[in-house]
Amino acid sequence: MAELEVAKHGKNVINMAASKQHGLAHKLKEIALEIAIIVFAVSISIWFHSMSEHRHEQQQVRVFLLGLKADLVADTKQLNWLPGAYRESDTDFRYLAELDPKGSPDAEKFEPAWLMVYSNRFFIPINSRFEGFKSSGKLINIEDEELLNDILTLYQE
Repeated sequence: MAELEVAKHGKNVINMAASKQHGLAHKLKEIALEIAIIVFAVSISIWFHSMSEHRHEQQQVRVFLLGLKADLVADTKQLNWLPGAYRESDTDFRYLAELDPKGSPDAEKFEPAWLMVYSNRFFIPINSRFEGFKSSGKLINIEDEELLNDILTLYQE
């Protein structure tokens, strides 16, 4: 649509230059006016596009930050779960260590304790969302420098 307006004003410039009706001074004023209209229209179009792009980037940042918040909540739950899990592991290992090698263990206690020996009880942070946002080069879209530094520091550690 904007291209059609620019083309229309461009044709006006050409028609004005070729016109035999008006003098040179009038033609130059009209041509300057048409060029000013074109420059103004293009500038406004670029400005609106830039605003739209910025709004879109900030929407992506908002979605990222909300997802990051959910990831951090999940990490916090996992960290809160770990001490109890370690206490359970300690209990299971104590039970297994106290077993008589020559005796027959109680199957109801032994099976769950033995299965837990091989379970993973380590903190594994959720960082896939951060890594994806970082690798897409969108971290620079976060306008709050302090927040950006805090996020980078968290995931560096």
